[in-house]
Amino acid sequence: MTANADRGTTPGDDKSSGIAEDGYIRTAAQNLVSRSATIWGARNVELRGKSVVEAAAEIRGGEGGGDGGAAAPGAAGNSSGGKIRIGRYCHIGRGCVIEPAYVDDVSNTDADVTARRRLPLVIGSNTSVGPNCLVRAAAIGSSVIIGRDCTLGNRSIVKDCCLVEDGTILPPDTVVPPFSVVRSAIPGKSVGRIVDELPESCAVEIPARRLQEFGAFVAAHHSEDS
Repeated sequence: MTANADRGTTPGDDKSSGIAEDGYIRTAAQNLVSRSATIWGARNVELRGKSVVEAAAEIRGGEGGGDGGAAAPGAAGNSSGGKIRIGRYCHIGRGCVIEPAYVDDVSNTDADVTARRRLPLVIGSNTSVGPNCLVRAAAIGSSVIIGRDCTLGNRSIVKDCCLVEDGTILPPDTVVPPFSVVRSAIPGKSVGRIVDELPESCAVEIPARRLQEFGAFVAAHHSEDS
């Protein structure tokens, strides 16, 4: 299902208030979603408000189909869909793929079929995900900055107020504690390690920055249309 067919019907946000400038749809909750982004299973995806989804991004809710809408590309019919909830003032970068984590269904009795159960994914408010990231995490906290070209492996968890630097790879089931700075020594190739800590003041500074960046994004696209 394409974005234009499936987007704009997320829970609590099922009406569009118009087409924003530069190919963005402005929803009733003041989200700005690129017309070239794709949201699969939109009834399983919730954008809480004032968030940006950039061009060519994919948010894959309800991968098993059913009441969540069409299955995403490559999703097996025996994979039950997980819900995705994205908080306020979040930014999903260009070319990102965000999909729920999964666990193997041990109750499956068919030895020839690998059944998977998708887990809910919650991304906290004031969190930004850089361009070209692959996110298959179980949870991402609030006030998290994820750089470009990162991979968050299956069921990984990133707690509040973290910085995941460009090209970082988090293996499956990794848990990153609050206020951590994570970096791959060889971006895009080596496993990410905690290399530093953020100051506690970032719990205030990051939300303030996200509010400013969202306002600037809206103003920039408004000025382009005028």
